[in-house]
Amino acid sequence: MITLYLKDTAGGTLKEFTAHGRDDVVDQLPFIKKRSLTYAQFGRTSFDKLFSKEELQNSVKYTANYLSSAFVRNNGHGNFSLEPLPATAQFSTINAMIADDFDKDGKLDVCVNTNDFGTDPANGRYDALNGLVLKGDGKGHFQPLTIEQSGIYIPGNGKGLAKLKNPNGNYLLVAGQNKDPLKVFELKDR
Repeated sequence: MITLYLKDTAGGTLKEFTAHGRDDVVDQLPFIKKRSLTYAQFGRTSFDKLFSKEELQNSVKYTANYLSSAFVRNNGHGNFSLEPLPATAQFSTINAMIADDFDKDGKLDVCVNTNDFGTDPANGRYDALNGLVLKGDGKGHFQPLTIEQSGIYIPGNGKGLAKLKNPNGNYLLVAGQNKDPLKVFELKDR
């Protein structure tokens, strides 16, 4: 079960609440229906009041502390740092990523395949991007390019990316989409 920490309006303290609605929780744990008779009551019930200490005693709790899409920078000498991608890259999920010098300026760029249509219907699809190319400056900073600038348009439920060469030796970028045809892009010389 996913929980969120929200501020209690009365005391201003953080309290943990389930992120799922009453119907979803009751579907998985029918006994909750007897503890939370109304939707309003369920919405006001913090996690520690929804379950007893004994019920939570053998549970496993994981905590996420970094939710940004990022890359790992090799700083040399066995040192690495986690670097967030630009804000535009945070608009949707990133399912595949290829780093290469797409514009042949000697600096690595990044192409990503995005979106996820397989989410819980109550949350809606994660579909705020249509693929994305990030132009690198050679120092670990990236500038998002528009679809017109990059020529990359992957509007579906993006999955994988692969680099290939055609029989003429031209660079191809192949993007997979769930239940959709592959999209093939050819790198043009500039």
